[in-house]
Amino acid sequence: NEIVSYKIAETQDVSLVLDTLKEALRKRNVIDTILHSDQGKVYTSKQF
Repeated sequence: NEIVSYKIAETQDVSLVLDTLKEALRKRNVIDTILHSDQGKVYTSKQF
């Protein structure tokens, strides 16, 4: 088990979430990968 990707920013917005997810997908096979979120409205976005 390891952290594959994370990002820190002053504000949480959709682009922050999507950039983090895209980076994780570039680094590893998505099978058995768990996305742990802090929840929030950005995770209900249509883009997500």
